[in-house]
Parts: sequence; structure tokens; C-alpha cells
Amino acid sequence: KGGVKVEIRQLQRNERPPMDLLLRAEPNQRVLQQKFRQGECYVIVDEKKFAGVYMLFTNENGCEIDMLTIHPQYEKKRQKRRGKKR
Repeated sequence: KGGVKVEIRQLQRNERPPMDLLLRAEPNQRVLQQKFRQGECYVIVDEKKFAGVYMLFTNENGCEIDMLTIHPQYEKKRQKRRGKKR
């Protein structure tokens, strides 16, 4: 009907990263800061709220997605949808 408005985009330099989500993926802040310097942060946004986050790392061999984390509120939504009969 109305459709879900979810956007995946690179975190802008003037935006604060969703540290609560990033720290779920990597609790060591020193390691997290190092990864931030090496990679690009992408956010999953649902109705102007951060629903998830991941880091993208690229090199001569390709790319790697790391630290993919979904906000617990959105994990529960997906579990509810799975349980519905079609």
C-alpha cells in the first residue's frame, strides 16, 4: 500500500555516525576509529532514523562489507514478518 521508505546512503562528513550501532559491531573504540579511517560508512535510513549501518572497504582485489549492524527495533520487525502465514 504505502510502501516502505528505506534509503541506503554514504554517511556525510558533517553527520555524526550512529555510534550505538557501530559499537554493537565493534566494541573496541580504537579499532572502530581505525576502521573509520580506512573505510567508508554507509547507513540504512528508515523515516529519518538510522535502522542500520555498515562499513565498506575497497582495495585492488575488490570490496568487503564489514560491521553490518541492524538496530534491534528493525530486527524485531523482520522476525514478525517471517512469522506471518502467506
